[in-house]
Amino acid sequence: MRNVWDINAIAEALLDQTDQGVMGLDRDFRIVLCNQWLTGHLGASMDQLLGRPIEEAFPGISAESLALLRECLVSGLPRVFSPVLRKVPLLPLGAGHPYVRVVPLADDAGETAGLILLVQDLSAQIGYERDIKSRYTAMVEASADHLYLLSPDGRYMASNDRVQHFGRERGADLLGKSFEEILPLPVVGHFRRAFNRVLEGEPSAVFEYVREIEGRSRWCQTSLYPVMREGKLWAIGGACRDVTEQRDAEQQLRQAQKMEAIGVLAGGVAHDFNNILSVVMGYAQLAMGEVEKGSRVYTYM
Repeated sequence: MRNVWDINAIAEALLDQTDQGVMGLDRDFRIVLCNQWLTGHLGASMDQLLGRPIEEAFPGISAESLALLRECLVSGLPRVFSPVLRKVPLLPLGAGHPYVRVVPLADDAGETAGLILLVQDLSAQIGYERDIKSRYTAMVEASADHLYLLSPDGRYMASNDRVQHFGRERGADLLGKSFEEILPLPVVGHFRRAFNRVLEGEPSAVFEYVREIEGRSRWCQTSLYPVMREGKLWAIGGACRDVTEQRDAEQQLRQAQKMEAIGVLAGGVAHDFNNILSVVMGYAQLAMGEVEKGSRVYTYM
C-alpha cells in the first residue's frame, strides 16, 4: 500500500493541485518535470512533454527568452519575468499573459544543475486591471472639471481634455510643460503658493481666481492635493472647476437679502411713524371737543 505521507507522494499531490504551472529543466533545457496545470494550458500530455527540449514544447519561444534562461543557469540567480514589463513573454502561452519565476537548482557541489520555472497566467488580473483603468479613464474624461497631475517640480504629467479655459484643445497639449508656462501671469503667484503648501505637507490647498473666457469673466476654483506612493510624495493632483454659476447665485442671494433687509427696515419705520401719527390724531380729536364749532381754530383742526 502506498504511504500517503511519503514526501514524494505529497510533492506530487501539491504539484497537481497548485493553480500555477511548474516545469523543471536540466542543463540542456530538456523538460524533466511538469504538472497538470502546465499540460492543460499547453494541450499536451505529460509523456509528450517530458524529455523534450523546451524549444520543441514551446515552438514560439524567442531566442531572447532562451538567452535569458541560459543567463539564469550560468549566474545561479533567480529571476522574475512579468508580462506587464515585457512586450514578448518569456514563455508563449497561447493568448495568456504568463508571469514566470525562474529558480536555479544547485547540486551537492554548488553547481547549477537545472532550473525550476513557476508559471502563473495573469490574464484575468490584467484584464481586470485594464477594465478598471478603462473605467477610470472614462470617468476622468467625462468630468466637467479639469483634472490633472503635476510632478513635484510643477510639470503636467497627465490631464483630461477639459482645458478650453487655457485656450487648448487637448489635455495632451499640457504634458511636459510647467504650470508657469500655462497659467495666466496674475494666477501663477496664487498657484505657486498653493502648490508649495501641498509640497510642505498640507493635505489640500484651495483658491479661486477670475479670468476672461470667451469675453466673459469666469470664476475658477482650483484644488490641489498630494498623491502618495509607498509613503512618499509622487505627484500633486489638481482639479479646476468653473464655479461662476454658483458665485452668481450667491451674489443674487446676497442682493435679495439686502432688499429684504431694506423692506424690513422700511416697514419698521412706517410702523413707528404710524404710532406717532396715532398719538397726534388722538390729541387733535380731544382738542376739537374743547373748541367752538365753526371757529377758525376748529377749521384748522
